[in-house]
Amino acid sequence: MERHHWIHQPWVKAEDMDAYDPKSLLVVTTGSQAEPRAALNLASYGGSHALKLSKEDVLLYSAKVIPGNESRVMKMLNRLTDLGPKIVMGKDAGLHTSGHAYHDELEEVLQIVKPQHFLPVHGELLFLKEHELLGRSTGIKHTTVIKNGEMLGVSHLRNRKVLSNGFVSLGKQDFKLMYSDGDKAFGTSTDLCIDERFRIASDGIIFVSMEIFRPKPASPQSGLKGKFKITTRCLWLDNGRLLDALYKAAHAALSSCPLNCPLSHMERMVSEILRKMVRKYSGKRPDVIVVASENTTVGFSEEVINRHMSLVDYEKTRPENPEREAEESIPEVMRTTPDDATTSSNGESFFSPDLHQPKTLDHFWESFKSPTAVKIARIVNASAQGNKPKLGKISIIDKDSSTSAPAPAKSSRKNKWKPEEIKSLIQLRGEMNEKFQTVKGRMVLWEEISGSLLKQGITRTPAQCKSVWTSLLQKYEESKKDEENMRTWQYFSAMDSFLSCEGEMATK
Repeated sequence: MERHHWIHQPWVKAEDMDAYDPKSLLVVTTGSQAEPRAALNLASYGGSHALKLSKEDVLLYSAKVIPGNESRVMKMLNRLTDLGPKIVMGKDAGLHTSGHAYHDELEEVLQIVKPQHFLPVHGELLFLKEHELLGRSTGIKHTTVIKNGEMLGVSHLRNRKVLSNGFVSLGKQDFKLMYSDGDKAFGTSTDLCIDERFRIASDGIIFVSMEIFRPKPASPQSGLKGKFKITTRCLWLDNGRLLDALYKAAHAALSSCPLNCPLSHMERMVSEILRKMVRKYSGKRPDVIVVASENTTVGFSEEVINRHMSLVDYEKTRPENPEREAEESIPEVMRTTPDDATTSSNGESFFSPDLHQPKTLDHFWESFKSPTAVKIARIVNASAQGNKPKLGKISIIDKDSSTSAPAPAKSSRKNKWKPEEIKSLIQLRGEMNEKFQTVKGRMVLWEEISGSLLKQGITRTPAQCKSVWTSLLQKYEESKKDEENMRTWQYFSAMDSFLSCEGEMATK
C-alpha cells in the first residue's frame, strides 16, 4: 500500500483511534469471510471495542466471498448496512485481485523449477487433476494426485540428487473426523454421539415415569394401573393433543400387561406403543425412555373416584367456596406437587395420575368446582382419616346419563390368566407356529388366536395374548438353563413340544 503524504504516522494503535479524526483514518481489519471473532463481524453486531461504524464511514470490501461462506457473509453485510456506512464492493470497483496464481503463471513456475516429482496438494479433486495435467504438459514425468490418508514415497538422495523411477505407494491411513465440543470434549462422532444428537433434534425424545399399582388380593381393582408423568423435548405436540394421546396410549399399553409381569416388560411395552403411536401421528421416530417403579403401599385412587360414576343429591345446600374446600379436601394420593407437574416442550404443564384425570392443571382444579365433586372429595378425605361421613340420599349414576337411577353392581373381573386359559393359548400358538415364522404382520395372527379363545369362552384381547406369550417365552428360555425348572414348571413340556422342533430345524 502506498503511503500518502497526508498521513503523518504510518501506524496508529487501535486503542488510540478515538484521538484522531475519523476522516483521516484508514482502518485495515479482518473479517471478510464473517469469521465469528473477527473485528468486522463483531463491529456488525456493535460488539467491537476498537471499531465503531457510523453513517459517515466508507467500507471498502476488498475481498471475494469464498464458496460456502455466502450465507454468513451476506448476513454480516446486512448488519453493516443497517448501521449506515457506505459499502463499496464488487468487480467493477477494482478493489480485489485474486491471491491465487492463474494457469499461465503456474505453468511458468513449473518451467522455471523443473521438478522431478510433482504432487498437487491444494484445492478440490477436480482442480488437482487439472494441475497434474498441467505438470505433465511441461515435461514432468512423475506426477500424481493422492487423497486423504494415502502415503507416497520417493527414492533417497544419492550424490545430492534424487534418482527416482516414480512414486511408491506406502499404504493408507484410516483417518476419522475429530470434533471439538467446547473446551474439554474431543473425539470422533461416535465418542460425542453426534448422530444421536441430530436424531433427537430431528425426531425428539420422550421421557416417561410410571408408578405401578398392582391389585391387592382383596382389592376390586382389575388389571394394572399406573400414575404417569410424560415429558417431551423437540417434539410437536399439536396444542396438547399429542400429549393427551400419549397418556391414553401409555395406559392402554400398561393395561395389556399381565399382572405378574416384571417392570422391564412394562417399560418395553409402553416404549414400543408410544414410539409407534408418534410415528403414525406425526411421522417422527422419537427416542422413548421409560422408567417404572412399583408402589406397594398406597392404593390406587380409582378405587375411590371413578370418572364414570358421580354422586348426586348429596346435600341440598351449595358450599360458599367450593374450589377452596375442594383443594383442602383432596386426599394425599391425589394432591399435586411440583414434581407431579410435568412441563412439556411447548411450555404447558400437564398432570395425569391416571387415565381418568384431566390432562391440565387448570382442568384438574376445574373439575372440583362443582358441588358434587366437592362432596366426593369430602367423602374421600373422611375415609382417609378414618371418619365415617354422614350421608344423606346418595344416588350413583353414570355421568353420561341424564336421569338418576341406581347403577347395577358390576363384578370386577380379574385380569389374571387361569392355567386352563394359558394351556389353550399355548396350544393355539403351537398350531400356528409355522404361520408366525412366515407372516410379517403377526398381529393378525394374534387376533385369530384371540377369536379362537373367545369361542372357548375365554375373553382375551390380541395384545393380552401377545404379552402373556412373551412372558411364557422368557420363562421357557430361563427354564431350559435349569433342570429343576424344567421338571417343576407346568408349561415347559407343552411349549417344548414345538419350540424344540423349531430349534432343530434352525440348526439343520
